[in-house]
Amino acid sequence: MANISSTFSAFDLDHTLLKENSSFSFGKYLYQQKHISLSAFLFIIRSSIYYNLGFLSITALHQRAFERLFCGKSLPLVELWVSSFLDKHLEGLLYSPAIKALKEAQQAGHITAIISSSPLFIVEPIAIRLGLTFCQATQYAIDKDNRFCEIASLMLGEDKARFLINFMNQQKISKNKVIAYSDSFQDLPFLLAAGSAVAVNPDRKLRLFCLKNNWPII
Repeated sequence: MANISSTFSAFDLDHTLLKENSSFSFGKYLYQQKHISLSAFLFIIRSSIYYNLGFLSITALHQRAFERLFCGKSLPLVELWVSSFLDKHLEGLLYSPAIKALKEAQQAGHITAIISSSPLFIVEPIAIRLGLTFCQATQYAIDKDNRFCEIASLMLGEDKARFLINFMNQQKISKNKVIAYSDSFQDLPFLLAAGSAVAVNPDRKLRLFCLKNNWPII
């Protein structure tokens, strides 16, 4: 178990440790490999545009992506696709300033974690490949045939904050020993739950917040 002297560095994944959204990049790979249709890929692109324009909630975006891309798919098959995707593309997706911060945290002996809204079947193998201590992410439920059947839980900004606080309490880590990294203003609750916050390639709203409050930006 950790203790009050432990330092915990918690990283978002998309547009933080990675330069792009991992789910979208994976969807693009699935289309290129002909695992999904052009119409399904275009549907995801349109949904992402609607979300970025504010016409679709993050919850609705997740539901659309799940229903169109993963509902009914076999978990072992998807895991094979993820492994192949990461073999070919992970290195090119890494955002070097955040990876440098991660490596420095690891070298200093920090507990390190990815806390992400992307699906666990993508986040977990990335966390393993990058040597993080653990990860927490959106989870899909599977049925008796090991096929995805519904979104079991989402890991959004408020959820990330609750998880972070609960982990700190359970592991007896003081708040001033916790550093959170993210790119998104939607993760503000998560960033505020930590003792220190670092914005990574932040969106416009988070950048303005950081400039106003003298938060570091990388």
